[in-house]
Amino acid sequence: MLPIILVGNNEKNILSFLEAERKKDDPAVIYLSSQNRQYSIDDIREIKKEVLISQTKRKIYFLKDFHRSSLEAQNAMLKLLEEAPEKIQFILTTNFLYSFLPTIISRAKVIYLNKNDPDEDKLNQAEKNFKRFFIEKKFVNFDNKESALNFINASIHFLKRELKKNPLYSSILNELINVKYLLENNNLNWQLSIDHLLIFIKKRFTINLSMKKSAFTLVELLVVVAIVGMLSALIVPNFMGARERARDAQRKSDLKQIQKALEMYKQDQNPPAYPTAGPTNNRFGSCNSQFGSTTIYMNKIPCDPLAPTPYYYQPNNSNLTYTLCACIENKADPDATGGDCSGTCPVGINKNYIVNQP
Repeated sequence: MLPIILVGNNEKNILSFLEAERKKDDPAVIYLSSQNRQYSIDDIREIKKEVLISQTKRKIYFLKDFHRSSLEAQNAMLKLLEEAPEKIQFILTTNFLYSFLPTIISRAKVIYLNKNDPDEDKLNQAEKNFKRFFIEKKFVNFDNKESALNFINASIHFLKRELKKNPLYSSILNELINVKYLLENNNLNWQLSIDHLLIFIKKRFTINLSMKKSAFTLVELLVVVAIVGMLSALIVPNFMGARERARDAQRKSDLKQIQKALEMYKQDQNPPAYPTAGPTNNRFGSCNSQFGSTTIYMNKIPCDPLAPTPYYYQPNNSNLTYTLCACIENKADPDATGGDCSGTCPVGINKNYIVNQP
């Protein structure tokens, strides 16, 4: 029987459609759901085992949110649609028609449950975003993961429509769809997933340019560059933030090591005391120099990972207490305090991490 694709996420409309189908000939209905994960090829294989059993009456397999399916699962479903017995009917629901393989769409009856075609709205928005990118020279802003997903969805819509012009889009579409699922399911780091996608598009684009059989038209080039630009806008801020957090973690570790060395130094003094401040700007020693002469307390004094400068060190109370300080780049760091280490932090950094004597 002809498969049906229901486009829309209104549960009431979906249930009304199913109820109408039930009234026709009282078919058996098998309900399946992705349960917030992807349909896998194994899921389709399990369905196939049941489908191939002979049926005496109509049987409906209702697969909710089938846009949450891997490419392998969609290919398996395509084959199943071709081989299914006459009494078997598949009803697939989605709020995103063009996440399906074109060959699945061509073999099914598409019914829009909403009054307006949501895909047309997304296509128009995608074109608007691309126009804004090239004419106004502005990136599309993403406030959160949801807005990034919306743009990726629109990009998939746009490329689906352009697929007839260049088969290159097929591989890019598959990667976009895979990243979309990763972001929705949160089973992998979404930033690394987008990094992978950006590298893939660049590599695929480079390969295409080296082939004389098919080259990009200007419009096709603009489409690919727009997607790369969009993904770059997502990647750069998060990549920089990750590097800042890594450097801050190194700073905290360095100060803890210096703190231990200072305690060993104090215990060897008579009377106990911490060392005096460094010769310049209250810095603790020189980068990579030894701390101690007769007794070596540190083989190499660590320095700030961003700029090769020693950490701020200020002894107090006749060298019985001290303040050890590092400039923190991540303003949201829970261990950071206000200030800038007595004016030693670079411009724009006004948080620090402070360690005192135990």
